[in-house]
Amino acid sequence: MGIEEFLLDRAYKKGFEIGYKEGREIGKKEVNEEMAISMKEHNLAVKLIANCTGLSIKEIEEL
Repeated sequence: MGIEEFLLDRAYKKGFEIGYKEGREIGKKEVNEEMAISMKEHNLAVKLIANCTGLSIKEIEEL
């Protein structure tokens, strides 16, 4: 087994450990954080970013 197969197998098993619903929530938060970073780079207001992403102002400022 190569490193790629090992990492894929480990990720697959981790997905089952955390469960489908929790995994989707983690993924959703990651997407919202990436979107917030992009919006900050375009100098959008933090309050607008919070409304669009559902992240708190504190979370956005920490990105």
